Amino acid sequence: SVHRQVISTFCRYEMTGQRLEPPPARVRLYHLTMWTFVFTWHCLGLHWVRIAETCHSTAPNLFRSVYLFAAFNVIFTIFTTVSTFGLSHMLAGLLRRGLLPMGMMHADRVAPEGTLEQQETVPFDLEVLGDSNQCPTCLEEFAKDST
Repeated sequence: SVHRQVISTFCRYEMTGQRLEPPPARVRLYHLTMWTFVFTWHCLGLHWVRIAETCHSTAPNLFRSVYLFAAFNVIFTIFTTVSTFGLSHMLAGLLRRGLLPMGMMHADRVAPEGTLEQQETVPFDLEVLGDSNQCPTCLEEFAKDST
C-alpha cells in the first residue's frame, strides 16, 4: 500500500510482523499528521457544503452526497478514535492481569526466575480471605488443604 511505502521510504521503518513495542516517534508523528490531515479535510468539506449558497439547487444530489459523506467521516473518525483509546486501555488491563497469551510478552518483560517461590504463603482461613476465594496468581479456587 502507499501508506506502507511512505513509512518504509520516508520514515525508514519496516512494519514486519506484530510488535509489542511502539513504533519510533517519526512513525507516530506521520500517523498523527495523516489522521489530522484527513480529519481536517473532512471538516473543511463539511464547512464548504454548509456555506454553499447555490449548490443545493444547482446540483442537489451531489450536494446531498458530499454533505452525507463529510458528516459520516467526521462522526466515524471521532467514534473510531474514542473506541481505539478504550480498546487500548482494555488490552493493557488484560495484559496486566495475564489474560493474554504469553507469546505476546517479551522475555525482558517477565518476572525474574524464582519470583513465584519468593511469594509469601498463608494457610487457608475463610475469615481472612472473606469473599476473595481465588488465588490472584494462578486464579484457582482456594481449598482447605492448599496454602
